[in-house]
Amino acid sequence: MVSKKERFSYGPASGLMGLSVILIPMLSAVPEWSLKIFILNICLATFLTLLTRYLYEKIPEEYWYNSLVNFLMASSVGFYNVTPFLRITYGLSLFWLCLFLYVFIFVFTVIKREMIFQAFHKPGKSKLAIGTIIVFFVIMAVGGLTARNGQDMIILKLLDERQGAFWVSGVLYTIGLLVTFISSAYLKKIDMVSY
Repeated sequence: MVSKKERFSYGPASGLMGLSVILIPMLSAVPEWSLKIFILNICLATFLTLLTRYLYEKIPEEYWYNSLVNFLMASSVGFYNVTPFLRITYGLSLFWLCLFLYVFIFVFTVIKREMIFQAFHKPGKSKLAIGTIIVFFVIMAVGGLTARNGQDMIILKLLDERQGAFWVSGVLYTIGLLVTFISSAYLKKIDMVSY
């Protein structure tokens, strides 16, 4: 059992709060600014910060505390990233499919956290890890094509403003699903890891 030596504000809780400060305003503005989404995200960040403080007080093992906070951080980043696409598709039947997919991935990965942890702990033996890495590189390639090329965007210059917002939100949604999928690997206690 390793006890926590660092102060609350210097541990992974600072990462949770820092990411919230950076991501909430940015992702509340995609596809257009929404005060309701901003307030929802602020409430979620406040709840997670209070939960992190509670865990800091109650969990003596540093590794387990860090793992739980990293899980909360990754899960919140996943949620922040899927929100813009859910906003765009709200009112369409696609909304329910996307919402179901997000909730399904979150619940499935929490239930199958052992399998996901092992996939990333020993990636050479896992098709799941290889598939996740391939998806990650596809997202990076698509994101690279969306990035600036001189003064114009390669993909976004082909789209009008609404299509561009849909495209960016779709990429963020995919990133959010990937981060949500990976987040459950943090739910493994370090003393239960076999090397």
